[in-house]
Amino acid sequence: MELKQSAELPVMPGSVIELINMLDRGDSMENIYHALRRSDMIEGIADHSCFEGKELMVLLHSMSRELLRSVLMKTLGPDLYDKDFSSKELWGRVLGNDGPGAYIVFIFIRGRKGRFLCVREIKELIRLLQLYADAVDIHQAYKVQDQYGSSQLTPDGKEAIRVAMTIDDAERTEKHYPRHLDDSDYERFQPRFISSTNMKGLDRGQNVKASENINQLIKMLRKRCLPGVDEEVFQMQSPLLVGKSGDIIRGASDHLQGQSLSKTPKVWGLLLSCFKVMGLPYETRFATLFRAWKDADQINHAEILGTTLAGSLLSVDGCNAKQPGTRGGEDRTDDFGYANSKQHVFAGVSWFRENLRKSVDDREINREAERRLQDKVAEMKENSRKLKEMKARVDQGLARLKKAKASYERTKAEAEKQLESL
Repeated sequence: MELKQSAELPVMPGSVIELINMLDRGDSMENIYHALRRSDMIEGIADHSCFEGKELMVLLHSMSRELLRSVLMKTLGPDLYDKDFSSKELWGRVLGNDGPGAYIVFIFIRGRKGRFLCVREIKELIRLLQLYADAVDIHQAYKVQDQYGSSQLTPDGKEAIRVAMTIDDAERTEKHYPRHLDDSDYERFQPRFISSTNMKGLDRGQNVKASENINQLIKMLRKRCLPGVDEEVFQMQSPLLVGKSGDIIRGASDHLQGQSLSKTPKVWGLLLSCFKVMGLPYETRFATLFRAWKDADQINHAEILGTTLAGSLLSVDGCNAKQPGTRGGEDRTDDFGYANSKQHVFAGVSWFRENLRKSVDDREINREAERRLQDKVAEMKENSRKLKEMKARVDQGLARLKKAKASYERTKAEAEKQLESL
């Protein structure tokens, strides 16, 4: 597949293409990591200090080159949707999930071989999200500014709240709202997918924009609607969600279909609920990105690196609304969990050792190339010194020649005067 922005790959920045080309050329993970550090891919990360040490670079070596390419290429859905058959080969290059670390979650629509939505469907999704955002704004005005009652709602306002209630109840086992709404029912609306931070702000009467994350989600999805493309072509990959946990299986399961959605990011839960309303037979999968074998700090580093590689921040092309590596508490694990991860990464899979060996070999090649360069520079300096000496000697010779010529001219002039006097 050609590395450029297209209907299938609507998000393909130049910095990502550079890393993919490095992978395809066989560059070492160390060189790829240094290119990542220099790229604009880390701009969304608030604290860049973690990229200065070696922790993230070592973690990158624990990811197989095949999985890294799939993450960067944005083809996780087609590459991993069928664990038992067509995706079996790549799953063999993914770390196990029975331990602490970071994971990635993606969505695909059943019957599309791991692919996501087409532009036409994304536009319909945006329409639903915009109605939800409108309903949240109405709720905020009613709750904080006390400007709206159900009798004051416009028909458009009632429609927005009705759709929002339908979205909120879509993945609930027990529905909160009646199917047919009376005027009094609209005042019962409590948006399920407002961010917890904004919800607390509303409860405290703070001046917050409750629909901010929803509007960011809409903005992110609009970037996927490229002008002039075939609107029926399915995109290769959904927006991604990267998470971390002291127990990957337990942590990742919170974001899958069929769960309560109470522990997943609000925008992720909102997406899944909208798919349900749209009648799309969606499925979710997760894959381990990195296993942590040291401590909770390494789990945080794994989430930061995974978020950066996947572009999963809401401001980029994903559903991570919060900064990675900033949440604590849920990452506690016992020493056995870390020891098990260490055994798995260091001895259970082959690519960690292969990646390290490649980086060491490339470093030696680079050192030899640097030595040759230094020798060449030294040789050029010596040649420059010799040229300067030769130039000095030539300049001295020219000066003597010039002096001799002047003396000759004076002698000649004197001789001519003597001849004229005879």
